[in-house]
Amino acid sequence: MKNITVNQVGQLTLVNNFGYLTTRELAILAYPNYSAEAGLKLAQRAVIRLKTAGLVLARALPFDGQTNAYVLTRAGADVLSDHHMALWFAHGYDLSMNDLHARRPLIALLGYLAGQMMLEPVGSRGIGKDYRELGRLKAYDAVLVDSDGIPVFGLVTIQGYNAAAQKRVVSLSGQALPFLIATTNAPRLDRFISARAKASPAMAAEIVALLPPGVVA
Repeated sequence: MKNITVNQVGQLTLVNNFGYLTTRELAILAYPNYSAEAGLKLAQRAVIRLKTAGLVLARALPFDGQTNAYVLTRAGADVLSDHHMALWFAHGYDLSMNDLHARRPLIALLGYLAGQMMLEPVGSRGIGKDYRELGRLKAYDAVLVDSDGIPVFGLVTIQGYNAAAQKRVVSLSGQALPFLIATTNAPRLDRFISARAKASPAMAAEIVALLPPGVVA
């Protein structure tokens, strides 16, 4: 794509990091300082430009068969590889979009953070070979990094509530990096947070200090 802008690189990076995004999700992530209506209009225009350039394509989400989400084409992945030089990015043709990870609370959280942090997939979900500090961060599903690329939070996405999930939270509480918990089972979030706080009170206090007021994770 000729004359790709910094904003377009950022939009492609968001699609890459989440695997797929709907237009509304892109609006929350790419335009956090705009109203919902204005952000959606900007995201719609952005998607049209990226589709026209052949950098993303629409796929129907398998869980409802109607909502479209956007994934990287091979050309879109190549743009990111060229931009980031040392990293390799995957196209989305073969990506399973029946994703059980807790996407919605994570996307909402990044909207609250208003562009202060970026998601990087690591561990089993990381699709970049040679991601920064991959070995140290492989226990997490993703990390949130600041504008300098420094990890600020680890991220754990949990679908259900069971003994194995709680054990994972307690185990990660022994690590140095504070971590956030995203789950689709909102009533259970408090139990995970309590387990983390009991295992590491200092980490719990650090997380509360770093998160925006009113946000729990």
